[in-house]
Amino acid sequence: MKLSTQEIYGLRCVLRIARSGSKNGITIHEISEDEGISQAYTAKILRILRLNKLVLSERGKHGGYILADTPENIPVSRVVDALGGKLYESDFCYKYHPDGNKQCIPVEYCSLRNLWFSVQKAVDQVLNDVTLQDIIDQNSAL
Repeated sequence: MKLSTQEIYGLRCVLRIARSGSKNGITIHEISEDEGISQAYTAKILRILRLNKLVLSERGKHGGYILADTPENIPVSRVVDALGGKLYESDFCYKYHPDGNKQCIPVEYCSLRNLWFSVQKAVDQVLNDVTLQDIIDQNSAL
């Protein structure tokens, strides 16, 4: 599985917000500086996260970004899904089949479908079972 830059940076931004502990939130500038991500890209990521109800924003002098829920209630899968999506979507074979048929021909194309479905199921299970708090706790133990 290969995560996109947006998914990786998005997870870093969400974890930075979670670790901040600030009731007023943390600003784009602070997140950008702490994570080494441009302010424009940080703003783009935070907009996506806000539209997907993962973070809340407060404008003004004392404003910033906070999590929409507690870290223990946010599975990593929600963040990854908001920023990118699945490794294997159910319509994958139809989108990438050379002639666009709804049936995979030759059979070799369809024989891979079960493999990709199993891989996606395993990835989904891991990402659903790990919360932001789990990641924070693991890093605290190091």
